[in-house]
Amino acid sequence: VISHARRRYLCMRRNLAEKPIDAVFYKAPLIGKAGPQSMWLWPGLTVIGAGGPVKKGLFETIEHATPDEVVLHSGTRLTAPQAVRSLRLAYALTYPSAQGLTLPGVVRLDNTESHHFTWKHLYVGSSRCTAHDLLEVV
Repeated sequence: VISHARRRYLCMRRNLAEKPIDAVFYKAPLIGKAGPQSMWLWPGLTVIGAGGPVKKGLFETIEHATPDEVVLHSGTRLTAPQAVRSLRLAYALTYPSAQGLTLPGVVRLDNTESHHFTWKHLYVGSSRCTAHDLLEVV
């Protein structure tokens, strides 16, 4: 996606739709458009690092989540405030944050109707795929 607002919207929509009954809610402070986002976390959920204790751009899987602590598959343990600051939902990424990543599965390029969408966005987004049949442009 192009905008952080669209990324946040798509991530929250999917997060709510997929949330199991045992998911734990983590409330984020209101800090700018690109800052932390409130989210539901549960074992098996894929998230992406946003810096700090979890390297930026690194995909991780939630191993265990309680109201006080999140444990990642890598063994990294995060307090609830650390988790909110250093994890992002991985359902949608902005084009700049996707640069340099190889994205598994289907990659869907969103916001292509935006007047801000350029050939550079098309190149960055489409080059994240592992196969041409895994690319969707909407």
